[in-house]
Amino acid sequence: FPSHDSSLCPNCRLNYDTFTINFLSLSGQATNVAMEEQGVPRLSFPTITATFSINEILDQKVYLETLVLSDGTADGVGPDSVAFRFIDQLTKPLPPEQQNKPRWRAILNTLEIKNTSIRESFGGSELTGTNLGLFVKRIGEHFVLLPSIEDLRYRSFLNAEKTEVKELLLGRVSGSVVIEEDKTLFNSLRLGKDDSVFEMKASADSLNNDALS
Repeated sequence: FPSHDSSLCPNCRLNYDTFTINFLSLSGQATNVAMEEQGVPRLSFPTITATFSINEILDQKVYLETLVLSDGTADGVGPDSVAFRFIDQLTKPLPPEQQNKPRWRAILNTLEIKNTSIRESFGGSELTGTNLGLFVKRIGEHFVLLPSIEDLRYRSFLNAEKTEVKELLLGRVSGSVVIEEDKTLFNSLRLGKDDSVFEMKASADSLNNDALS
């Protein structure tokens, strides 16, 4: 689990079929990668590819120039989910007390998630999305995130067996988000379909329990 602090996901287990690195092309690939939480698959991708730079390897730094995750599934996307913690740990800065300690660091420059399906359960209902895309780019010490979901739906189950479903089509999601050291800027978030579109802008204060303004 790509984390600065493994205690953030103590019950997570990473499984994969193959993992290869080519030091001539400075690239790597993993197949059938799955992150399980307490034995339940929460985040999986049939293929993950990466390119990296070792220009600063003498300073114990390896840069992930590109990390591409394709055709995956995410069971849970809320703040406590494996998917959320995965993205959070890739983009959050090291705590100040760890920044000057001698240690190996893998530093992400670009992340791209393609054609991924998501699901967030609320017990008697769920939120589903298909063809999710996420482009993440490091600019200096900040990250710019460009998320999109082509088809977002809210499904309500009308019986305990979940065989009767009432579905609400929410439409397409797109946005632009900037993650800074002490705040997250939602420069644009759009949700809707056809002529019915909701758009918002906001900021979250990371030093004040992500309070929105």
